[in-house]
Amino acid sequence: MSSKYGAVPSASAVVTGDIMVEVEAPATLSAGYKFDAMYDGQTFSVTVPPEGVTKGQRIAVPFRPLMPTAEGTGEWKDGLCGCCKFGCCHAHLCCAWCCPVALMGQVLTRMKMSWLGNAAKETAYHTTFRKTLYVTIGYFVLRTI
Repeated sequence: MSSKYGAVPSASAVVTGDIMVEVEAPATLSAGYKFDAMYDGQTFSVTVPPEGVTKGQRIAVPFRPLMPTAEGTGEWKDGLCGCCKFGCCHAHLCCAWCCPVALMGQVLTRMKMSWLGNAAKETAYHTTFRKTLYVTIGYFVLRTI
């Protein structure tokens, strides 16, 4: 399993009254940041403590495994109008409104897909956004001719 920092950090047990595990921070993170870690083959969410962490620092956290859900069930992270919670000039809202192809390129890149929407090989997805942008610019240039 991997995350944007590479492999999902693994955890080891710490003996206390509660089930506590020790997790190595995958990167330097600020207080309140959440990331996933694995312990005993189960994924669980880790919240960075108030003082923050540096990459490689080990922290003891409670082990609360995520409950598996059936595919297609659960809740969205944000509501239907969640894009407006930071105001009408939020960068993502403006991008979606003014240039949806650029937003599509970002989403495809984050999903590690090619500009055609297929699963990309190795690191080929790094050029996805650039290619979608070039295709869009080329379309508008040819349309004006």
